[in-house]
Amino acid sequence: MHASTAPAILSAVQNTLSTKGLSTVTVVGHSLGGALALLDGVFFSLQLPKNVTVKVTSYGMPRVGNQAFADLIDSQLSGRVTHVNNQEDPVPVVPGEFLGFHHPSGEIHILDSGAWDACSGAFLLPAFLKVVLSDVPQTA
Repeated sequence: MHASTAPAILSAVQNTLSTKGLSTVTVVGHSLGGALALLDGVFFSLQLPKNVTVKVTSYGMPRVGNQAFADLIDSQLSGRVTHVNNQEDPVPVVPGEFLGFHHPSGEIHILDSGAWDACSGAFLLPAFLKVVLSDVPQTA
């Protein structure tokens, strides 16, 4: 979340939680938006009351930080991060691990065979996602 917009967005989320009587925030993004969703998720988990559950779901997310950052995500959002990656998508493997970048827990890989391989920490089950995605029209 950009430093100049963070207070306004946090205020809007707090207001919505309060006025609607909600206790869950789910942040979703794709590609670079997935990286921003992860950053927003950890920001919200640190800023919102502990009774608010923050979840992050991303698709095709690049690596965002080093191992210490991935460990922070795992500790702040334990079991509440799922990032779905297609085996053919180059974005989730950049920046490279050789530069010190790592993903947090919660990865789901869509393999070329069509199989879905859930890594530890994913809160969305691959079977659930397949049912949801089966309703999406396929293009040739």
